[in-house]
Order: sequence, then C-alpha cells, then structure tokens
Amino acid sequence: RNRKPDDYGVDATKITDDDTAFILAKGKTKEKIFWVSEVEIELFERDLILEIRDSNVQRRRAKK
Repeated sequence: RNRKPDDYGVDATKITDDDTAFILAKGKTKEKIFWVSEVEIELFERDLILEIRDSNVQRRRAKK
C-alpha cells in the first residue's frame, strides 16, 4: 500500500483545447510526465483542466 506524503496536494491548471489535443494525441505525453516526475495526473477534457497530485516537490517537477 502506498502512503501519501505529508505535503500531498493537488494543483489544477486550466489548459487550452490545443494543450488537451497535444496531451492526448501526441502519443505518450501523459506517460512521459508521469515517468519523469512520478506524479498522479488527471485530465478533465470537458472542463479543460489538468490536475497534478503528489508532494510539493513532485508537482513542481511535473510542471517544468
């Protein structure tokens, strides 16, 4: 069972249609973000929101 870090949180970012298309259509973009930063990523296509969940350090790493 994975334990969440004490500074676990969620950053929600409004994205564009183009960003959404890039993340979904360009193959493995979402997977690459995960493997590099090891965060949980949720894309809400309808609302154009990208959520990144994990510790402060991991979320910052994912946003680079």
